[in-house]
Amino acid sequence: MTPDDNRSAFLPSLGVLIAGGIWGLFWYPLRAIEQQGVSGDWVSLQFFAVSGVTILPWALKPDVLATRSKDQLITGFLLGAAFALYTLSLVLTDVVRAILLFYMTPVWSTLASITFWGGKLTVRRAVALALGLAGLWLVLQNDQGLPIPKNIGDWVGLAAGFFWSVGTLRSYHRAPLPVSSTVLAFSIGGFGITLAIMGLRYQSGGLSTDLAAVVNMMPLVLTLGLCMFAIPNVFVLWAAQRVEPTRIGILLLAEVLTGTISAALFAMEPFGVSQALGAGLIVSAGTVEVTGRSIGKKAIHYNPKRTPPI
Repeated sequence: MTPDDNRSAFLPSLGVLIAGGIWGLFWYPLRAIEQQGVSGDWVSLQFFAVSGVTILPWALKPDVLATRSKDQLITGFLLGAAFALYTLSLVLTDVVRAILLFYMTPVWSTLASITFWGGKLTVRRAVALALGLAGLWLVLQNDQGLPIPKNIGDWVGLAAGFFWSVGTLRSYHRAPLPVSSTVLAFSIGGFGITLAIMGLRYQSGGLSTDLAAVVNMMPLVLTLGLCMFAIPNVFVLWAAQRVEPTRIGILLLAEVLTGTISAALFAMEPFGVSQALGAGLIVSAGTVEVTGRSIGKKAIHYNPKRTPPI
């Protein structure tokens, strides 16, 4: 990268770093709002609504509408499902566990790439896989030392990371699309999945139905949705078109750093040596995994004559 390239990439890179840091703090207002009688499902639903409405004027432009496709909806469904499940996991299990289980993406990305896109198990991928699984083992240890999820929130966090990995891989291996249409598809997918989750939780009696509390907290939730969700999302997707994927992936790991530190300080949840080592291994796995994507997808990864399997 030349000095001019470095200068042009500074602002997008700074934006991605800030966005990752903000997302790592997302758990705090989520839990504070839940203490006021509004469950994380309602917060997630409003966040996706804000995101969709904010981007709608740009997504409805004729040149953007001309790029719409079924692929967009499927990818948006997967990414939206990932964030909806991640939001749910933040209130169903320990914050640190939810964040780290979500960031098991290097493991899922490696396995999905090999299974669905014909990737090979290179030394780099094997290292990322080993680091990720070792980190998972440390994070999931309980009193008996068995590395298995201890509650439904752990399982939801793992599922969120899996959906995110498959969604980002679909995006990575397909033709680039306008940022506005990508954000809109993401918002629609997440809104629909959140509604489905709310329906299931309502049937089981696990969903707060205090509509008065929901209405009272709506101004705060909508403001947070704009500042902590919609704007950072747009900025990251905009930056992804201007900065190589390697740098984007590493900068977004700031979420793990701010999330684990803030949770250890303010959530009053256990955070010992095994969790710290597990976090370090998972971050290392993420670094190894994203640095393997240094070649632009337009040149190598996207082939319009070959339809990927998923």
